[in-house]
Amino acid sequence: MLRAQPDPDAYDLMAWIFCRQTMQTDVLSVQSASKAMEGMRQDYFFFKRAFEDNSQSPMWAYMHAYFVKRYTDIATEKAGQELDAQTRFSIRLYCYGAIGMTQEWLMRDNITPAETIVQMMFGSMPQGLKELFFGKE
Repeated sequence: MLRAQPDPDAYDLMAWIFCRQTMQTDVLSVQSASKAMEGMRQDYFFFKRAFEDNSQSPMWAYMHAYFVKRYTDIATEKAGQELDAQTRFSIRLYCYGAIGMTQEWLMRDNITPAETIVQMMFGSMPQGLKELFFGKE
């Protein structure tokens, strides 16, 4: 786990809460990802704290590392081989943007449904990743 603070126990608890919310999520399903985002909204105060400072927060960094690994594992399985540098970069970029947009949605948008946000995230995914994860359209 990524830790940038001297008190790892606090972040271990935060990571456990985060993982409890996300481990059952199919990150390639609009319905499953929207349900997870609605769960974030229900645990607003926890996620507000986790997102407060995305440049220094170990929780934000942990979330990024978690999703990069999750998408990388799925992509590697689907590709059946080691991923090239462009695909690995696209995954990191997509995860960085998706976490940032999730933060923005959670903190500032009480109107847009989670399902709409997830659909927009999938729509903004780099084309190479879309083809790898969802096939050619």
